[in-house]
This record gives sequence, structure tokens and C-alpha cells, in this order.
Amino acid sequence: MVAIPSSFRGDWPKPGPGSPGSRGLKGSAFCNHGGGSLDVSLSPVAHFEAMAGYRVAKTGNLEVDGTEIQDYAAEYSGFMSRAGFSFFFGSH
Repeated sequence: MVAIPSSFRGDWPKPGPGSPGSRGLKGSAFCNHGGGSLDVSLSPVAHFEAMAGYRVAKTGNLEVDGTEIQDYAAEYSGFMSRAGFSFFFGSH
């Protein structure tokens, strides 16, 4: 498990018809994630690689246009995965 500081910054569209523009959105939190990886040699030059894990990440109170909103957070926890092939092009 790795704990890392994280910050969130983005734009939030203003609600309602005819409301052009967006609102600034900001928050921060400590995140944890853990996982495992797999590397299988298929041949001397080809490998299959895979990773799976879970991230726990939820901000504290969010700030919208400079105003802190109590009990409102961004939640971006969830399952993480990736898989693919790698190839070695060169001499050993």
C-alpha cells in the first residue's frame, strides 16, 4: 500500500440554461493504493504484463470558486487495471 498526497482541480459547468462558463473546483486528500503485477515471458523477446489493484481516494471538503463547501467531496476510488505486451528490440 502506498500513501500519496493528491490534489484535485477542475471546472464544473454552471447549472441551468443560458449559464455560460464554469466554476473553479478544488480539493485535496491523501490517497492509498495497492495492487499486484504479473510479467510472463512468452519468448526471449516478448512478454505479457498485467497489473490489478484498488485505489482509495476521497477528497476532503471541496472548494468552489474560492468558497469551501462542507460535507461535499470528490470520490475517485476504484479498481485499477492494465494489461499488454512488451517486446525487446536490441541485443542481449
